[in-house]
Amino acid sequence: MRGMTLRTEVSNLCSVLFVAAEEATLGTAGAILSMHFQVKLATAAEPAIALMDQHHFDVACVDIDMPPRDCGHLLHAASTSRPYMAGILITGDYQSVLRLELQQTRDHFHLLRKPYRPQELTTLIHRAATAAKLKRMAHRLRREPAPLEARMGAGGGLP
Repeated sequence: MRGMTLRTEVSNLCSVLFVAAEEATLGTAGAILSMHFQVKLATAAEPAIALMDQHHFDVACVDIDMPPRDCGHLLHAASTSRPYMAGILITGDYQSVLRLELQQTRDHFHLLRKPYRPQELTTLIHRAATAAKLKRMAHRLRREPAPLEARMGAGGGLP
């Protein structure tokens, strides 16, 4: 893609799941994000997990100011069954992040504190999506068989 940066490419292709319990937050974020990404919205864990089962998402943005059980269930589902999907935790209270029971899950997500500017959210999504894309590429490279030259012995013959 001549003339396009990785950021432009990520914007055009990036699919984002945004989960928030508050309709106002969901509407505002959806309007902002739809200008830059393909976006699906959910108000709770179960609908979000159903969307993850139906669609590929590069990034999941989760406003963790939702019931703790829902949030933990969603984060666990996202981190265990979709290891190459990037995640962003959004919170107005950093202590709520620390209270999440899933330490391993917390460690796999980026953090965005409220209040945030729209540019901060889109920039973090770009970064997270780029990192996820690079992880997927590295995983594919590790799975592909080595080229014939790499498998040849030091003497130039086949092993």
